[in-house]
Amino acid sequence: MGAIVAQSPLRFYLLQSTPPPISPNFDAGWEQTGQAIRGSLVLKSQLSARETLADTTAITVPITTTQEILAAQFIGPPMRACRLDTSVLVQVINRCAESAAQANVNYARVLRALSQDGGTILATLFTNITGTGAEFSTTSNSRHSGAPSAVTAATLVEGWRIVDEIGAHAAAPTQAQSYTMRFGNSASSDFNSASDGQTGDLNPWLEFSAGIFQVMPDNYQGIRSSGLSVGERIR
Repeated sequence: MGAIVAQSPLRFYLLQSTPPPISPNFDAGWEQTGQAIRGSLVLKSQLSARETLADTTAITVPITTTQEILAAQFIGPPMRACRLDTSVLVQVINRCAESAAQANVNYARVLRALSQDGGTILATLFTNITGTGAEFSTTSNSRHSGAPSAVTAATLVEGWRIVDEIGAHAAAPTQAQSYTMRFGNSASSDFNSASDGQTGDLNPWLEFSAGIFQVMPDNYQGIRSSGLSVGERIR
């Protein structure tokens, strides 16, 4: 495996209506997953189509019980083998809302690296599943996963996938309520920073601070040498 050279940040869009390539099990830390949807992570640099920004179906928050309630699982494309270290920072932002202040929910998230078929957990790269940050507002606005956070160091094999799970930590709700999240990428602009309280209907995103990954669509790599292009199939 060659040396990994940090490049520009790597941004993914979170698309809830784009079918994911696989359907891996949800992380075991979530206490409620029955309402979760599955979607796709798409590299902004390889975007081929837009998906209309839309709220998820209202996700029920039961009364009294403190628990982690998953909203969505997003699965990325196969990635090249690489080595991650703690210099790589990751962050995600999207719009959220709770139906009433009594829901007592805030942002929760797990980021994992899975094998290409989704059957093997290679690493848990980041987690804040017990919830951090500001409680959701009753008016939809931005929430995020906290300050840019270092990923867990990991050596990842050819074909691994990023799997990002986003939901809410409900802290002893005093009434049965609900929450929603908003995903898609049809806006002309992305959220310009990961900060709470932004009300614009902008594109949510997942971003790594360094573009250390290289994706080969359909396992095809183009090589240019001495003015000639050569196609090489990656196996």
